[in-house]
Amino acid sequence: MTAMIRRRLTKPLTPISIIAALATVLCFVVVGIWPVVRAQQKPILAWESWEAALELSWMAVLAAAYLKFSERIRLRHRYSRDKRRQLILRKLAASRAIVELHDNLAVKKTSTQDMRRVREALLECATISLQEQLALPEGEKLVATLLDFSSGDVGTMSVVARSSRARPVDVQYPSDRLVAWDAIRNGAIAIVDDIRDDGRWQAMGERSYRTVCAIPLTRAGKAYGALSMDSEMAFAFYGRSADIAIQVEPYLAVLVLTYPDESVSTECKYDPTHIR
Repeated sequence: MTAMIRRRLTKPLTPISIIAALATVLCFVVVGIWPVVRAQQKPILAWESWEAALELSWMAVLAAAYLKFSERIRLRHRYSRDKRRQLILRKLAASRAIVELHDNLAVKKTSTQDMRRVREALLECATISLQEQLALPEGEKLVATLLDFSSGDVGTMSVVARSSRARPVDVQYPSDRLVAWDAIRNGAIAIVDDIRDDGRWQAMGERSYRTVCAIPLTRAGKAYGALSMDSEMAFAFYGRSADIAIQVEPYLAVLVLTYPDESVSTECKYDPTHIR
């Protein structure tokens, strides 16, 4: 709150912004008080009439102003200036990654290092976008992980990229122990609201996250892997499966282009066009 007030106070005023603010306030006053003056059948041009009406309707005027500006202020100040700058940089990085991917595919250059750089940029952008969509607190840690069958066997899934460089890559897990495999097998987004209630994590030691969701990475009825998202807050994704799927689908559509047709895959009925 202090940071928001400081930004407001340090933001330079212009004649246009002052006029716009005064006009907005005047509109609220007229709309909120005019009906009261007319209902009381008092002289419209008399200040006493407006003063008496204001005593009756000031709460309605205040509520209307709150409804108009609260959403705008919330969206504008949900994240700090540094966080918003980071989001812009992530989007620029994702755009650059798409260009690199196009160039690499054009010359049939799909080395592991080139693809990892593209995938990481897309995962970082998807993470921040999803955090904004779900209105998670700025300090809430959200990590995206891309898993596939690069080991050559669908019975094992490999971590090939993450949005956080603090977490390891090039690690492998049995597919049937992963939420990502649940999503592929069932052809739908899969969510575990709290891993402490899921037996698969009982023997894996303490984890930095509490909730996990996963979405299949598909093309033409085949899954080449899955996108897994985890948060340190339990029930962070509860009831938001459709919102999550819609928000990350553009990134999935690009990520799947990093997999040639001959990549190891498995049948999957997931259809992002039928999200409800």
